[in-house]
Amino acid sequence: MLQDLKLRQKGILIVALPLLTETIFVAILVFLQQSAEAEAQKMFYSKMIIGQTQSVVRTIWEGGANFTLWGFTHSPSFEQRMMKGISEVPHELNELKQMVKGNSIQEKNVIEMEKAVNTAVDTLLHYKKRMMSGEHYILTHEARMMVTDHLRAIVTSAAAIHRQEMNYQEMHPEKTQQLRMAVQVWLLVGLILQILLTFGLAIYFGRNITDRLATIAGNAQLLAEHRPLRRPIEGTDEIAQLDTVFHKMAITLAVASQRERAIVDNAKDVICSLSEDAVFKQMSPAAKQNWGYDPIDLISRPFLDFVADADKERLQRVLNEAKQQKETAISVDIRMVRNDLSEGWMLWSIYWSPPDESYYCVAHDISDRKELDQMKADFVNMVSHDLRTPLTGMRAFLDSLNAGVYGELNKKGANASTRIQSSLGRLVNLVNDLLDVEKMEAGHMEMRFGTYNLKYLIDQSIDMVKGFADEQKVQIEIGEIVEADVLADIDRMVQVLQNLLANAIKFSPKGGTVNVTTELEPGYVKVNVTDRGAGIAEADIAHIFDRFRQVAPSKTGVKGGTGLGLAICKAILEQHNGSVGVKSQVGEGSTFWFRIPGAQKPEKTT
Repeated sequence: MLQDLKLRQKGILIVALPLLTETIFVAILVFLQQSAEAEAQKMFYSKMIIGQTQSVVRTIWEGGANFTLWGFTHSPSFEQRMMKGISEVPHELNELKQMVKGNSIQEKNVIEMEKAVNTAVDTLLHYKKRMMSGEHYILTHEARMMVTDHLRAIVTSAAAIHRQEMNYQEMHPEKTQQLRMAVQVWLLVGLILQILLTFGLAIYFGRNITDRLATIAGNAQLLAEHRPLRRPIEGTDEIAQLDTVFHKMAITLAVASQRERAIVDNAKDVICSLSEDAVFKQMSPAAKQNWGYDPIDLISRPFLDFVADADKERLQRVLNEAKQQKETAISVDIRMVRNDLSEGWMLWSIYWSPPDESYYCVAHDISDRKELDQMKADFVNMVSHDLRTPLTGMRAFLDSLNAGVYGELNKKGANASTRIQSSLGRLVNLVNDLLDVEKMEAGHMEMRFGTYNLKYLIDQSIDMVKGFADEQKVQIEIGEIVEADVLADIDRMVQVLQNLLANAIKFSPKGGTVNVTTELEPGYVKVNVTDRGAGIAEADIAHIFDRFRQVAPSKTGVKGGTGLGLAICKAILEQHNGSVGVKSQVGEGSTFWFRIPGAQKPEKTT
């Protein structure tokens, strides 16, 4: 039942029980103290009763003596003394009654004494009256005998009161001693019981709490060692609730561990841990599939033993760098030597854990991607060397042929040469686009930044497409141009604006107009190219800047190109810390815009 109490209730119990026990003992001691005081009070009243009784007897005796002296001398002073004493007797008897009130025996004795006193007083007053009438005191032998008898009765009743009180006083020391002993015994018993109770409660609850906390601490150690926990702690207090939560947490962790183990065991990527000196400590089953080694064969073997010689130094450098990182992993491509001695590329993600002094790694096989990259590189080299070079030579030959270097061509030959030259130009542009895309993906697109006037950039771009606009019978109108400088690679930015203008011309109807305008924005310059073509559907706008994406010819009525131009424009602008976008409505045309940072604070001119 005590285990069902909350810790706060147990704490209250530890304090309340000793306090209650102490209160009981204090009450007993108070009772004993009050009993002792009552006994002392009784002793005091006993002595006062004896004294008061003696005072009454003395008063009567003095009254009798004064009566006798008055009888012989008839002196007024003896008469006054006698009468004064007689008058004081009732008062002294009342005081005596109050003292013995509650004591039936003494009350009876006092009543007997009061009767004797009253009789004696009445007798004295009777014979005093007779003597005052002329009867001589000496002749009243009867009076002397009567007074003596009454006084004897008074003394007898007083002796009874005195004897009763003396008996009590003889018993008082024994009662006082008993009370004193009782106080001492209860003090000793209370002290011992208080100590035993306090220490007993402290030991019981201390062991109850510490033992159960030790059980939880032991369960924590067992959990860390992946061993079964001890049985749950009984009770409903906070410690039992904590243990219940701990067991639930252990179950949750076990389930999570099983899931994690299942993920690791079934993952295609290799998951492992390394010691500080790069020795395999743990290895997932994926090592068999990726490298041809059983995981157990790799444990306690150096990582570098399975790395291609050309990558060992780079791997060691990356491992050292990983130790310097905080809460981040480092990625590196490494060639691993398989069991069949072939090499395969793995993308390693390496994280250093200072508390565990271990590396935690995930390795993903990227051999196929590396082969694809190599194929792409070979293709680019082929395009660059085996295709673009001959095309450039053919283009130079056609330029010379049209210039009449090899003689004049007739009209038919000139037209054929022009068509071939145009097709050759488109083929060269396609090759250049492919090379730009490759550079963009590889991050090798070089930029040569300089400060250029915005108007110069626009004029250069328009000059590049003016011939194409004339062919398409499309007019280019230049709106207000802000006076501003931009920090840009002039050739690449001309390429961007030329591409946007060429697209606008291509999608404009015959006799249409393409507008070029500029705007100032905080820290940026914005250029807009607007056409009056068929427009772009909203579904196509989201992907218009993706590679190899273009609006279908059926929607625009214009035969499409490679779908690389806008993607290249976006890549160039991103390297300028700029952006590009489009606003379009089907049937009303489109506005392509780009934004690049200004080289200085621009000022608008009119």
